[in-house]
Amino acid sequence: MAQEKTQAVGTKVWYALGITIVAMVPAYYLLKFGFISIMMQTHREPQVIYSDEDKQPLEVLESKIFTLAPNTYAGYVKIRNIEYEWGVRRQEYTAEFKTVGGTVLTRVDGSTFILPSSDKIIVFSRFTHEQTPQEIVFRLGETKFSHAPEINVDLDIQRTEITHPASGTIVYAGVKNNSPYTLKRVDLPVILYGNNNQVLGVGSTIINDLVSNETRTFQYSWPSRLQGVVRAEISYEVNVFDREIFGLPPESSPIDGRDE
Repeated sequence: MAQEKTQAVGTKVWYALGITIVAMVPAYYLLKFGFISIMMQTHREPQVIYSDEDKQPLEVLESKIFTLAPNTYAGYVKIRNIEYEWGVRRQEYTAEFKTVGGTVLTRVDGSTFILPSSDKIIVFSRFTHEQTPQEIVFRLGETKFSHAPEINVDLDIQRTEITHPASGTIVYAGVKNNSPYTLKRVDLPVILYGNNNQVLGVGSTIINDLVSNETRTFQYSWPSRLQGVVRAEISYEVNVFDREIFGLPPESSPIDGRDE
């Protein structure tokens, strides 16, 4: 029966069916292409925004000028970094010692490192001038934070003593290196306080090549007697961003630094 019905269909109908089947293939792709084109015209890709972690800027807490002797002056600036894991490898700065009228008596251009979660004391060396400076105009350069290397520096400040000989004021102390490596440079700033926690003097010294478990004594001196000093606050700073600071065997790699 199927064969009889198939034979009854005319040849033209079969040709039309074949042409239709062949035409459906390009028609499918044309319709697909048109549909995709319409979708692409109306589609908007989501905007991807890359944002770095916000970091609190460095804060200049205080500054002060000291008269060490007639026409001899010094000063300091304290900077605070509240970032817990981020410090500054190299922070440039400018300090100008000015009179009341704005005359610049001396200018200091320098740079320093700043550790995470710390107060940085910058001590300016003594200078002489016939005019008296009244203020320090301190400016920070561009700050670029770096992730602090995961290394623990363990030092212990010991036996701090303040004396007032005829020649001035001297502070003696010792520092012990509890770390398992030699420290090629240790910065040791000091602040002298009076009864009301007022800052009466500042100083700074450096110890080189402090061997593991070694205790080294050091001292600070001022050319005149600083009246009213009741305590000396000594802190230590080791530049953990400088790999050359740590004396270790070549196969040891305790520092895993990651820059921002």
